[in-house]
Order: sequence, then C-alpha cells, then structure tokens
Amino acid sequence: MPFTVNELGIFHCKTEPQPETTPVQIIRNTDRDEYDTPISVARGLIGKLIGKDFVSDSTKSARVHDFTEQAEESRDKDANTTLGLLESILARETEISDDLRTLASWYLQTDYAQSGLLILAHISRGGNPQIAIIKAPFVDDAYEPDDQEVLTEMDEVIKGNLKKGILYPRITPAGEVRKDQACVYQAQSSQRYPKHWFQYLFLDPSKTADEALVEEFDAEDEDDPLVSTTSTEEFETALDEIPNDLHGAKVTLEIANKEVKVELEELLEKESVHLVEGNEGYHLVLSGERPKIKFYDAPEGRYRELMSELSEFDDIEIIR
Repeated sequence: MPFTVNELGIFHCKTEPQPETTPVQIIRNTDRDEYDTPISVARGLIGKLIGKDFVSDSTKSARVHDFTEQAEESRDKDANTTLGLLESILARETEISDDLRTLASWYLQTDYAQSGLLILAHISRGGNPQIAIIKAPFVDDAYEPDDQEVLTEMDEVIKGNLKKGILYPRITPAGEVRKDQACVYQAQSSQRYPKHWFQYLFLDPSKTADEALVEEFDAEDEDDPLVSTTSTEEFETALDEIPNDLHGAKVTLEIANKEVKVELEELLEKESVHLVEGNEGYHLVLSGERPKIKFYDAPEGRYRELMSELSEFDDIEIIR
C-alpha cells in the first residue's frame, strides 16, 4: 500500500561512554529536495516494514503486541505517557519535532539498547496516520559517522537490510485501526527476542507458544500434567489443565530414529495424531484426508508430489 512521509526525525543513539541521543535532522515534507538521500533510505526501510506479515503465526520475526499498563503511566519530568505521546504525534503531521525528540530519548532507557540511528517518521497510509520507528545499526559496531555523513551518505553508513522496526497503531489487512496494539519487527527473531525493543514502548512481550513452553516447562514439577501424565488415556485431561498459551507449541515425536513435529494440542486431542502400541512396537498414526508424498524442489522453489494417483492403502489392522 502506498504511503506518504509527512515528517521524519533522524537521531544518533550512543550507548558509550554515556547514553546519549542527539538529533541529526528533523526533515519536513517541504524539505524533500534538500534531503533526498535520507528520505529515500527511510522510505525504503519503512516500505519493507509495512510489507512484513504481522498476521501469520508462522514467523517469530513479525509480531503484534498489546500495550502494558505502564504505557499509560508518566515516564518523564513532563508527565508524558507512552500512549499519550504517540497519540500527540499521530494527531499532527507537522510541528512534532519536540515530541519526536522525546520519543527518541526513551530508546536508550531500555535494557540492552544499541548504538546506531533511530528513524522516526509520521506517515499517512490508506488515509490513516501512523508512526514508523526504525532502528538502523551502523555498518560497523565501532563506526560513529558525523551528522553530515549521515545526511549525505546514509545509504552507506548503515546496514542496508531492515533489522528492527515498529508501526503504531496497528492497521489490519482489512483497514481497521487498532490503537491498543503495535506491530514489531525484529530480524532473525527467536526465543532470545530482544526485550529492549518492546520495553521501548511498554509493550507486552507477546511470546510464541514455543517460547512459552520453554519458559514454563519444569521437569521437576510433579503436578504439571506435561510431567506426570503416564498414559495416552490421560491426554485429554492434560490438555484441559495446561495453559492455553502452550497449545500451539511444536513438539517432536521420535520413533525408530524418525522425527515428526506436531502441535502439542494436536497430540493431546487424539483426533488427527495418535500414539498407539501394537504387537510389533509403538506406532504414530496421522489421521485425515488422503496423504500426499512430496519433496521440495529448491531450483523451482516449490513442492512436487510423488505418486499422485495413489488411492489404495494398507489396512490399519496390520500394525496391530
């Protein structure tokens, strides 16, 4: 979706020797010709951020976060709140320099903040105002360019790929504006999802089910059904007792040195995934529609199916 950059703030964040945030330039829409390079670079990064998939659960890098109660509490001497300041910036397209400076200064208050450029932009998208925040690391951790280099060679002083970004408010694919949520992107995110990036705006961590399982599973807790269950007959009871945020966690089933990944909920429901015991040992049975046998063709970038006409199968009785 096309977007317009109404006002752009570029800030230099330094963590050493003392945390310091200094404005490099506040660029208004009317200054477009004078600052073509930084505007072009910022637009490219913002466009990549907008293009990220914040809907699918399949990626850990792009997530939707709710705000915590702290977002409505005062956080500086001027009694600014996180949501209050964001709303103040949203409400205006210009004359937001002071608010951008305040918003930028909060970044270095977080744990594990990193040096680099912080790009804050007031944009218009589909008729709705939105704030885009980009954290751009320099090409080298030890490199500290001066302001003139940033403005004239911005495409060379920072790492070109999008690393970190926030969009507020969230605008859903249907066009709904959600001011109670923000979209956060962190490249190569994993279970070490950087806390400082959502601490910046007091956002809820929004853990994935896999991360929740890692944090919450305690092998020493004998009251945990994921520890104490001894029979597949108890699976449904276990499902009722474990927290909902664990249901989608991926677990690996291993039989005869073969591994299959399924969701924890699928295993415990016993509707499409079954663990059974027969005369010849243990078996994993996957139930559902006609199975497909396929392989990934890397050169073509797609899966290709083998034996697509397969229509007759062994009876399940033979594994008992």
